[in-house]
Amino acid sequence: NSLPEIIFINPHNRQHSLPISLKQTPPRKFRCEYVPREPGLHSVNVFFAGRPIPNSPYGVNVASSSDAKKCRAFGRGIQPKGVRTGDVAEFRVITKDAGEGAMKATVTGPDGMELPCRVTKANSTTYECGYVPNHVGPHTVNITYGGAHIPRSPFPVAVGPYKDSRIRAYGPGLEGGVVGYPADFVVETNGETGSLGFSIEGPSQARIECKDNGDGSANVRYWPTIPGEYAVHILCNDEDIPLSPFMAWIEAPGNFDPNKVKRKTKNLIFFH
Repeated sequence: NSLPEIIFINPHNRQHSLPISLKQTPPRKFRCEYVPREPGLHSVNVFFAGRPIPNSPYGVNVASSSDAKKCRAFGRGIQPKGVRTGDVAEFRVITKDAGEGAMKATVTGPDGMELPCRVTKANSTTYECGYVPNHVGPHTVNITYGGAHIPRSPFPVAVGPYKDSRIRAYGPGLEGGVVGYPADFVVETNGETGSLGFSIEGPSQARIECKDNGDGSANVRYWPTIPGEYAVHILCNDEDIPLSPFMAWIEAPGNFDPNKVKRKTKNLIFFH
């Protein structure tokens, strides 16, 4: 008539009291259920009639439960506008501090059909993803972690038609920068006519300065005031040029957590 006795030792090497459900399932079998309260290596000690059973204690490594709310996604492939048919629309998902879970990314086209979406695990907390839209219209990017949507998912993406353009843009401000310092880039029209414009979308307002060089090129400078990811839109006749928006990551001059920044605004300047 003896019952098994279960003693838990937590990762801090201290005896841990956990509620246990113990049921006898004949003949002479017992089913034990428990819910661990913290991650890490636990020691499960099983006794019967006052003596440890063979192979006891058992080491049980408890993983952290998943928390999709702590995941973040960045990149051009989840921007509301700018992506065109034939583009490789890329984005990355960061799962740091989100616990253990399966990350899943899917893309649905305007016809309701799912597009192939590449997902590559770059490291233990970073996934690199990408897809190539073939149809114009509204697309939806769904990103889940542990079966739950991450913040802002699903992401609506309005895919535009393929566009050829001679306009080119280059410079460090299209890739990154530091708070408190100007981010610079150059735009060359190469003979293409139209009204150029610039839109900076990100965690803060960004003042834009634009110098028309009079030779079909312009020097552009913007001033981000908060760290995080900024979408730099370069427009011709109110439409993004190819590869726009350019995604720039702005670093903090000191310690700052850009994942905590949620506010989005934009600023516009046009010239002819």
